[in-house]
Amino acid sequence: MKPLALDAGRTNSQALLGALAIGNPYPAAHYSDDEFNAMVLKAIFVGLPAEFVAGLARRANADLSRRCEDYADERLAAGRSLPPGIWLALAPHAGPKGEALLERFAADPDAQHRRLAAAAIASALPGRPAWRDRLSVRRRMETDPEIRAVIDAALTP
Repeated sequence: MKPLALDAGRTNSQALLGALAIGNPYPAAHYSDDEFNAMVLKAIFVGLPAEFVAGLARRANADLSRRCEDYADERLAAGRSLPPGIWLALAPHAGPKGEALLERFAADPDAQHRRLAAAAIASALPGRPAWRDRLSVRRRMETDPEIRAVIDAALTP
């Protein structure tokens, strides 16, 4: 079963990769960190909603964050947009570069970037209490009620 799943994870087909990555607990339960990281990055690359990758919050790791930072650098250097779901994979173990990207895109004109960056920052708060102040500042500047609700939920003890 695993070789077939790994092969499906190499495709550029949104339908096939989506069946593997979105809402399917198999990869989170059976993949190595490297295999899981590659699948998550591929899902982000083909435009799948990372917020629905089963097990992402539990399986996020420093290497996945670094890979997402590198991918973001490549896309931005090429003048390309970033998929908003990248923040959920990047935030849990973000380095200084990733933190700067999160802060930048938490204020992006695109509401989906702001919502997912805020959600990613919120999910990483337990391990990064200093981000609470940043999120509070972001909350005061945010005008979208849906994004404010995400931030409020994170800031409520």
